[in-house]
Parts: sequence; C-alpha cells; structure tokens
Amino acid sequence: MSTNPHNRIFAPADVPKTGPAADLAIAIGILIGSEQFTARGGRVALIGEVSLGGDVRPVPGLLPMVAALARHGVRRVIVPAAAIEEAALVRSIESVPVATLAEAVDVLRSRRRAAPMRPARVELASASAG
Repeated sequence: MSTNPHNRIFAPADVPKTGPAADLAIAIGILIGSEQFTARGGRVALIGEVSLGGDVRPVPGLLPMVAALARHGVRRVIVPAAAIEEAALVRSIESVPVATLAEAVDVLRSRRRAAPMRPARVELASASAG
C-alpha cells in the first residue's frame, strides 16, 4: 500500500537541471519515491545519462565528479558501464558499472558489489624511440 495518497511524484520546477549527469539519480529517485522498489541501506551516488530506452550512458566530466564524491566521504558510486575505467581511476571509491536503469535498480536492491577493476596496461615508449 502506497504511503503517498496521490501516488504522484513532484519535482521542484525552480531547481534547474543542467546536463544529463543527474538523469540516473532522478530516475532512481522517482522509482523509490513511487515505491516501485526499496533500496538497501548505504550511501551511494549515481551518475549517468538515461536514454529513452533505459540505457545508462557516459557523461562529460565523470572523473572529477567521482573524485569530488570521494573527497566528500561517499564510498560507492554507480556509473555507466562504458565509463568504468575512467571512474575506477579514483581508487578511494567503489565504482559499480551498470548498462541499464534496470541493472542500477538491481544493484540498489541487492547491494551487488563491483567486480575488481584491473588497471589497463600502459606501454611507455623508450627514450631512444623516435
């Protein structure tokens, strides 16, 4: 039974949204607010654009956003799967990759952990190469 008597979600019209980085957080907020699912405890951030088909897409500026979250004590962030390597550069926060909105809901319901990221191997050119 819904605790919201009108079963409606209202977003403040006077708060501007710039860019798609908050799409995933807004979509999850609507789903939780309308009691479509319950998230398991814990502080988690959400970054990503959500397409009309429910795909979670990367957004510009992901790395500084993840770094800022880590500096503010957030220990877990859900990010677009296509941007996991970028997000994983910030080692002090667990970055959980998702490809779709449904997958993000699953992560929040189950507290699924991220698979450990292995840093990409970088080959440096020798000083004598030229």
